[in-house]
Amino acid sequence: MPLIRVRSDGVLEQVAANLASAPSWMPKIKRKTIKWIGPSAVKKMQGMLGRNYYTGALMRSVEDEYTESDSVVTISPTAQRGKWDAGLILEFGTGPIPHAPWAPIARWADAKDAPMPGAWLKIRRVGVSAHPFLSDTLEAVNPDLDEAIDKALGWMIGAVLHGATQ
Repeated sequence: MPLIRVRSDGVLEQVAANLASAPSWMPKIKRKTIKWIGPSAVKKMQGMLGRNYYTGALMRSVEDEYTESDSVVTISPTAQRGKWDAGLILEFGTGPIPHAPWAPIARWADAKDAPMPGAWLKIRRVGVSAHPFLSDTLEAVNPDLDEAIDKALGWMIGAVLHGATQ
């Protein structure tokens, strides 16, 4: 005869059932979490791009794009400089641009009080300097990611203990 007898009041069975139904509620929590983090990450990237403000086109072009099937959010600027990605130019710079146009560089130099034709010659001979912003953006978003993970864990624990809610 056992010394300890355990009787269930149904709580353990309900928790087990809630865990078994995780494939139905877990994707919803993942989608909710990435949609929560996207707008915050956009603002952080815009802030990093503001350090190199010229016309604001690059900052205004930052978007968050969601891939539902993979529960992935991508945050990136979409502005172009001609056929080139403006965000990549800012992040990595360029090599020499032998046929760099005068007028756009002159407008930039005037806005930044940079010497002309020195800026134009530098771009033609050396290229555009890199101004990295991606790693700084990721560092700035890290606290938000931690908060998103905490929220998602809270939602998961709630679903396990109390059942999934919409």
